[in-house]
Amino acid sequence: AAPRTHVEAPLTTTGYADRPPPLTYPYAYVDRPLVLAEGMLSPWVGLALHHASGLGGGDQFAGTADVSVDYGITDFLEVGLDVAPIALAPSAEYYDPSLRATVRFFSGELEMGLRVEGQLPFRTGSSFLLRTAIPILGHLGGIGRIDLAPQFAFHFRDPIATAFSVPLAVSFNIGDYFFLGAHSGFGFSLDLVDETAYAPLGAFVGGTIPGELGPIG
Repeated sequence: AAPRTHVEAPLTTTGYADRPPPLTYPYAYVDRPLVLAEGMLSPWVGLALHHASGLGGGDQFAGTADVSVDYGITDFLEVGLDVAPIALAPSAEYYDPSLRATVRFFSGELEMGLRVEGQLPFRTGSSFLLRTAIPILGHLGGIGRIDLAPQFAFHFRDPIATAFSVPLAVSFNIGDYFFLGAHSGFGFSLDLVDETAYAPLGAFVGGTIPGELGPIG
């Protein structure tokens, strides 16, 4: 859960954080870079509640949980795995796991990279899903961060379905160990733009588990 490499001088926002060694990865969520430090393992546990207007004007509620893990191969390459995506409501169901890789091309106050994610069709009747995204991270001077990720999704079924979305999140830290924010964006299926267009609005909170040389999660 901590990077193997140590630096001899404090790092700036072009690397990880302006902290003395051996803390090469910041605790504060808003200061964290687009990818993990080399050798760093980061587990995540999440719980989400969704509300949407269903067809015919009815309301739909859904709850999901997820356990995932990310690992920094280098300071510019990260891989991850969604191990246990589970629907909790309206009925319990195991979703398809997914693998992803993120490469960071630009670092600094504005970071940019490329992410490729594949969702494996473990469930009966599901199909392989491929997502390609350009994650963009803007640091707001240690106060907050903006995450933007324009992406295409390809459902490999008959026929192949293509969707486009732009998720957006704004986050702020409450000290080094807690953060909160809001997320929105838009998306639609390229085949049925009018019928499938959506613009979600939500909020989130999170926390960091501190470790000896950096955050554990």
